[in-house]
Amino acid sequence: MPQGGYVADTEVWVYDLGPSQLLRLVKLRNGRIVEVETDGYGFAPDSAPRCEPRALTEGLSKYRLLRRCGEPLTRRSENVLRPLYSRPEIYRHSSDPYAYRNQYVTPAYREEWVYNFGSRAAMRLVVLEDGWVTYVEQLDRGFDPR
Repeated sequence: MPQGGYVADTEVWVYDLGPSQLLRLVKLRNGRIVEVETDGYGFAPDSAPRCEPRALTEGLSKYRLLRRCGEPLTRRSENVLRPLYSRPEIYRHSSDPYAYRNQYVTPAYREEWVYNFGSRAAMRLVVLEDGWVTYVEQLDRGFDPR
């Protein structure tokens, strides 16, 4: 963090009580509940993942993405500073965390996941920030596992 700032530990707990109730996402910061959100209806306990490239969309929660598509091929994560008020298309393509010195920023936990859909489809880069999909990009053609 610039100027020696401090980022509080943040966790998100997901409560999935089945398909007849909404998912509950409980956000904790430093061990205290700071926010409770919902994310559509839960999943049946025996539902198998059915992932298609078009299922990867912005606004999807991390939990829903994992339930729908399973584990990604690769993962990378980092803590970043996200501008509160700016054009997201510029921010998401900038690797310089100090690019927004003159704007208000907030810390965010960013993850980049890659999904492989086999040799007949392009792989997808999925960017998550604080547990939500914020960007999906089509990459090169995938490959079949050996």
